[in-house]
Amino acid sequence: MDWDRRRWLVVRGPESYFVSESEEPRAIEVFRQHLDDLSPNVRSMTVDENGLFVTIIPEPKHPWDERVEMPYRLLETDYPRLEDAKSLSGLPTVKLSELEVVERLGPAEDVVRFKDDHDRKAVFKYYFTEKGKEQMWNELHALEALSPHPNIRAIDGLVLEGEESRIVGFTAKHVASGSFAGDEDRLFKLDWAKQLFDTLDSANLEKGISHGRLTPASLLMEPESDKLLLWDWGAATRRRSSTADDDDGDGDVEAAVFTLYEIPTRDYGRRRDKMSSSERLLKTKRWPPAKRGSRAHDLRKLLEEWVARRKGLAEAEGGGARSRRAEDLTAAWPDAPLRRRVPKRKRKKKKKKWN
Repeated sequence: MDWDRRRWLVVRGPESYFVSESEEPRAIEVFRQHLDDLSPNVRSMTVDENGLFVTIIPEPKHPWDERVEMPYRLLETDYPRLEDAKSLSGLPTVKLSELEVVERLGPAEDVVRFKDDHDRKAVFKYYFTEKGKEQMWNELHALEALSPHPNIRAIDGLVLEGEESRIVGFTAKHVASGSFAGDEDRLFKLDWAKQLFDTLDSANLEKGISHGRLTPASLLMEPESDKLLLWDWGAATRRRSSTADDDDGDGDVEAAVFTLYEIPTRDYGRRRDKMSSSERLLKTKRWPPAKRGSRAHDLRKLLEEWVARRKGLAEAEGGGARSRRAEDLTAAWPDAPLRRRVPKRKRKKKKKKWN
């Protein structure tokens, strides 16, 4: 998948070439090597036993390429119409044609500016796969249910495209400072940890919503207010009933432990270790040396106190009490609209002619 140009690429070749001891698949190696030389309309390529091109097959131009300035619909996706999303009808809207890409932040997330006001920037989150559609739907409703909150970046507006006003994504405030994922020099303040714990408590215990994908990349710092912002709610889930098997926030507690371990230590391997867990991590006597001035010891102590408190609440209350508070979200957070089926035209059966 070429996330930058929003297209699938298929690499074919002899089986002997693709058998490799390298951690990175050979198909990705080919793609990485020839990325800058490939035309934007290439969809398939065939290589020989040495990884050299044999054939390159372009894909026919899509009919909407003339109509949409930013080709966000290169993959076949059923975008819901605004009129079918009654639960989102109260949100402000902006047309896709009114936005202009400034920078690509990551897969399906861009910095854009408004064409009528170049000084006004926003983050544009979008999707172009069916899986992304469900995640976008959940993120929109999670943010609606949790806002306003001082540590959650709210929705600025739904982004609509086409005459049928189909929802292709949403905009939110642009935070230029970026996340904690790629900033090796930024120290993590204890106040930010407290803000994170309060935000997760509010989401998990009061609203019955789990973030589901907490990592250093999910945390932003707003320079103007010096506040921590919890972002990226695409994996958010809600509990429907006291008997549901949905995550009740324990997954967020687990993820918070790994996240606040990774930020000061820069050790990202523990989360990928299948044998690792937040409990085992907290029992580890010594964590790797942290960046000077990070107050890693105080941060760990604060984290351990919060985890113990959450564990105590879970044992005392159980899932039912929190789930009953979350049942009110069912009407405000319906399931995503089903994919619209285009009725097939009935073909007239041709009568056989006998000679």
